[in-house]
Amino acid sequence: MQMRLLGPLELMVSGRTVTPSAPRLRQVLAVLLLRRNTLVQTSELIDELWGTLPPPSAIPTLQTYVYKLRKIFSDGSAGPDAVKLRTIPSGYTIEVPGDILDVSHFERFVKAGQNLLREGRPEEAADTLSRGLAIWRGPALVDVEKGELLSGQATRLEESRLRALELRIEADLQLGRHDALVGELRTLSVEQPLHEGLHAKLMVALHKAGRRYEALEAYRRLRETLVEELGLEPSLEVRRIHQEVLSSEEPLGGRRQTERAVAQSRGRQPYAPAQVPPSVTRFIGHEKELRLIEDGLVGGGHDGASVRVVSISGMPGVGKTALAVHAAHRIRGHFPDGQLFAKLCEAPRSPASPSRVLDGFLRALGVPPEWIPHDLEECGKLFRTCTADRRMLIVLDDAASAAQVEHLMPGRAQSGVIVTNRSHIMPESQAVFLGSLHMDEGIDLLKGIVGAQRVEGEKRAAEGIIRACGGLPLAIRVVGSRLAATPGLPLCGLVRELHDTSMRLDYLRFQGLDLRERYHSSYEGLDKQEQSVFRLLSVVDDGVFSSAKAARQLDMTVAQVEPLLARLVEKHLLQVWQHDGRAEVHYGFHELIKLYARERLEQDAREAGDPAADPTARLQG
Repeated sequence: MQMRLLGPLELMVSGRTVTPSAPRLRQVLAVLLLRRNTLVQTSELIDELWGTLPPPSAIPTLQTYVYKLRKIFSDGSAGPDAVKLRTIPSGYTIEVPGDILDVSHFERFVKAGQNLLREGRPEEAADTLSRGLAIWRGPALVDVEKGELLSGQATRLEESRLRALELRIEADLQLGRHDALVGELRTLSVEQPLHEGLHAKLMVALHKAGRRYEALEAYRRLRETLVEELGLEPSLEVRRIHQEVLSSEEPLGGRRQTERAVAQSRGRQPYAPAQVPPSVTRFIGHEKELRLIEDGLVGGGHDGASVRVVSISGMPGVGKTALAVHAAHRIRGHFPDGQLFAKLCEAPRSPASPSRVLDGFLRALGVPPEWIPHDLEECGKLFRTCTADRRMLIVLDDAASAAQVEHLMPGRAQSGVIVTNRSHIMPESQAVFLGSLHMDEGIDLLKGIVGAQRVEGEKRAAEGIIRACGGLPLAIRVVGSRLAATPGLPLCGLVRELHDTSMRLDYLRFQGLDLRERYHSSYEGLDKQEQSVFRLLSVVDDGVFSSAKAARQLDMTVAQVEPLLARLVEKHLLQVWQHDGRAEVHYGFHELIKLYARERLEQDAREAGDPAADPTARLQG
């Protein structure tokens, strides 16, 4: 038997996968394995599975999970690999041989590598630590739902992984592998912007590789981040390294490195930047929208004086980013001088700074860091100057406002820009509105993820899945990923789960894909009054209403409610519906957005101290 937690949860017996598919059963298994050979109290498992609101059947349900795990283990091995799951009065213990659990293997490699490094044997240490890191297949417990206990354990494992990586890098630095480490350390310092140890190693690697100016720039960026985010100066050790770089003579090769950066900034780059992420493996549908984008960026009829801009808007989860990326790859041949990409909103109410985006763009174009101005206006001018003689494609994902992208426009009319946003913010652009997939497109997308034979075998169930997902590509990908991860799960069983509207958004979350989180991001972008209207309209009887009906429900005047409805439509949280051919405008929710709005309303009622109250009563309050 083999047990793996460092990545997706996996149990193997004689080369055969016996991993349980039920989410809570997987949680119980993960907790027991991470607390192997020690007592796990029943109360801890109940808290992990249900939090502060366990059902009355929590204990018998937990006993059922333990019974199922025992059956898996009894079928696995009766020899030296046997796993023993014991029940004691206050909980459970599991005895796991150390050589069948990947966590144990990893911890042994790390301990051995640390000892070798301490003994002055860096080559053996680097090899040992690399073997330990190779055990990881992705983030710890990536496909397991996590409560408070598992979240803490997953964090501990990730910190152990990062520590092992630091030790391996230290061994490589001792071996003089400075050039080879620079790329890896740059990536890690971006992923861990507040980790001073990684930035310090990047400074050392750059300086030893003859790239003194870049080492100083790495320090400047670290200090700027620490001061801005935490109000702290770098540690004494980092400042010591910085002082050593400042006071040392320029290492051999530094002059050549500077000359190369200058040549790149003048347009003689050895390569063109290609920053657009890979397209999704199977992009389905939206052919009409793709043609609009291509025509807007590379078609005829352009005035030749202004930069070509296409703006893609639509509701959360409809696939705006996927469409922009796919379109960018289709037309990249028309922009031979490169493609730049920036995500402009990482979190609700936290748009990316245009200055930081421009800093990254200019570096990609070969501008030495010390030449990049700190002033936004000057930075924008330099960017337009650098792109004035280039034909480039720029993709700006999830823009918050027109002001945010104003300085990110290139300096040549033959360049193109794709902007994605939840509301149309670029009035002078080619507007592309993205809607839900049609049934046949949704079926094709599901086939591409779980296999055509499986979908054709349960065609009615597949159609039920597409309807329950409201035709949203993100929702379909989530469901498809769940099905692909559990080959034995019938489609009809998942349809039954999705029919439970109170839990549907829970089922539309898998391995980092979370539809509810997308809705939450848009919701957080509303002001308090807009949020209130959004919540309260979710209980309108037939789901479709005029502004007059909304005004009556909300106890407001039509003049007061219409701007609020327009704002929700602008954010694509509400749709304008054609209703019985009447001239009066009617509005309605996409089904999944309505479920989210109802959730928020019920949460609001609970926070008000009346969890049993009927949320609709608030409409008359």
